[in-house]
Amino acid sequence: MSDGSRDDLRWYLHGKLHREDGPAIEYADGTLEWHRHDQLHRFDGPARDYAGGWRKWYVHGMHIPFPHTMILESLLGRTDYETLELVLSSWRPDGPNSSALLDAIRAARL
Repeated sequence: MSDGSRDDLRWYLHGKLHREDGPAIEYADGTLEWHRHDQLHRFDGPARDYAGGWRKWYVHGMHIPFPHTMILESLLGRTDYETLELVLSSWRPDGPNSSALLDAIRAARL
């Protein structure tokens, strides 16, 4: 009889955490992490999806903090991947406030 435990699963490309078609790390507790070229990164959802329900967004290793993530979460399922990618690639953490992200969303919808 199995106790349900297993080891973490990790995907690498040239020695760096990297996976194009899913999370690069699947932890035994169910937590998932998406990495590209050894950096936390995901355009179409949170890059860290904790087993307990917490979610954190990262783009090219850069953490996107709350309240910006509320805007992104509201877009999930309501917009296409290309729009999310455009919004996130044009967002910068040094923006004055969440208006920088809102401006990027508005520009992507034009």
